[in-house]
Amino acid sequence: MNVINQPVLCLNGVWQALGTKTVKEALIAMLGGEKGNSPAAMAIDMVFPIDADGNVDWNNPEYTQPVGWDEWRKLPVREYDLAIHTSNMEIRAPRVIIQPNYSKMPTVQPRPTKEAIRKRDGGICQYTGEVLTWKDGNIDHVTPRSQGGRNTFENMVWCHKDINSKKADKTPKQAGLTLIRKPFAPKSLPISSTINVAHHPSWVHFLDHVTHVKEVVA
Repeated sequence: MNVINQPVLCLNGVWQALGTKTVKEALIAMLGGEKGNSPAAMAIDMVFPIDADGNVDWNNPEYTQPVGWDEWRKLPVREYDLAIHTSNMEIRAPRVIIQPNYSKMPTVQPRPTKEAIRKRDGGICQYTGEVLTWKDGNIDHVTPRSQGGRNTFENMVWCHKDINSKKADKTPKQAGLTLIRKPFAPKSLPISSTINVAHHPSWVHFLDHVTHVKEVVA
């Protein structure tokens, strides 16, 4: 396993998720960045109980504490940790780091994908009001692309495939259809909402909207 490329969750100074880095990038951040002159990140030291059968209880951490590089490199490597091996030492690989001097939360504008349009419209055909399955629904360009319509939230709606086919390259007015709601662009989302999977069980303690752990590495 290439430990140095394993994902690490990154938090801001108020313990909100910002995104991910690799273990290598996380260690560089703990050392003050590439040039060593940036505010240093800290790794989260988390201790989890182990039962008599050797199973780790990831749900109930006994201890959670940010520590800097000088302390982190001296921590013992436990059975459930990943480790980085050098010629003369073994270092625990961080799984969560925090930027204590950064408290902002960047936002992202959702992309107008098929799933994003369906979600915005609640899975409802915007011409009939019928709730559609993924199989029966499709994306309709209100103003067809052949008439200058663009691939934007304001010009795309969830629509029944049959209606979309009949509407073809016409506007709703030309096709005798009426939208039940004017399409709109969703508000920007906190960047933490883009993290949909926890790549380590410790992450779920910092991601309220995520419970699925993709991979447990120990």
